[in-house]
Amino acid sequence: GPTSWPSAPPPASALAEAGDLLLALGDGPGGAARLEEAAALGVAESFAALARWQLRAGEEEAARDTLAELASDPALRPQLLEVCRWLLVRGRARHAAAVLAGAAPAPEHAPEELGLRLEVLRGLAAQ
Repeated sequence: GPTSWPSAPPPASALAEAGDLLLALGDGPGGAARLEEAAALGVAESFAALARWQLRAGEEEAARDTLAELASDPALRPQLLEVCRWLLVRGRARHAAAVLAGAAPAPEHAPEELGLRLEVLRGLAAQ
């Protein structure tokens, strides 16, 4: 369901909320557009929310594009790691491993990423 958003300028946070709610109500294109607008205005968490919604809806290609955006920017690493944790909880360790394999280096997040990579390995071993 809808997520709580960090403090961001009112237009950006309102767009993020609107996008999340629209997706929850089944309006995929409208919700995705609002989340993309919010991300462009500085609510980086919108990318992670959009990827989760796309994965839930089975929109693998759109999710792949969104995850590629997250993986390409080291500043977005916390959101990428959040999506990977979400994938692990849902038993999708292979998907999480593939996402992490394509991620750009982000040394400032090394401890969190190392812990997550270990969780992914455990998940892969359990499959």
